[in-house]
Amino acid sequence: MTGISMSCRQHKALFGNGENEERVLVKKHDLWYINQWIVLVVNKRWIMDDTVVKRIEYSGNREFSVVVHDLLAEPVDCIVNAANGMLAHGGGVAAEIAKRAGQCLVDDGDAIVRRQGAIPVGGAVVTTAGELSFKGVIHAVGPRMGEGEEELKLVQALMSAFSRAHEKGWKSLSFPGISSGIFSVPPDICARSYVKAVQGFFEKYPDSPLKTIRLCLFEGPLLDAVHEELS
Repeated sequence: MTGISMSCRQHKALFGNGENEERVLVKKHDLWYINQWIVLVVNKRWIMDDTVVKRIEYSGNREFSVVVHDLLAEPVDCIVNAANGMLAHGGGVAAEIAKRAGQCLVDDGDAIVRRQGAIPVGGAVVTTAGELSFKGVIHAVGPRMGEGEEELKLVQALMSAFSRAHEKGWKSLSFPGISSGIFSVPPDICARSYVKAVQGFFEKYPDSPLKTIRLCLFEGPLLDAVHEELS
């Protein structure tokens, strides 16, 4: 997933000149993230309508949903960040999470890396959510394309993330595309991995407090691949 960025011209077109305004914007081809979905801009913040693409129910009141939504507005206890091993939130979703959470999330991550070293591929750790509304942020380190066994490692990364939520007693979690952006793992491999990880977690922990898992994406090839995987 790519981060939210725009030129000064695009920023003014979207947000105006800094006045507190409320606008409804539809389909702007030069702003990729709007992507045909209505976006509400309220007091200089944007919120994407929550659209459920697919929902699968499991026994024990558990469910897996694929949604088109803003990850930072998800109605869950915790979110997953697509992280690198050093928890350096340089761009994309990671940078936006760090920006909105505040310095305490960055400091928390730095402290973890100082204590235990770089997080290995397939691993996941928890930090504070800072100024965000969640109980915590789980940082999962997925594989880069070309390092080998990408599907297995991606399943491991997500299973680790789900396990951290399980250990914390959290009831709901949302995760974005992991390894699908600059790590360049193809959509079909990502889609299989996401579905395998959710199914594997629910099978391994049938009594887990974590009963709601949401995959939060934008429209595009990855969403299409996930939808096909679940069809």
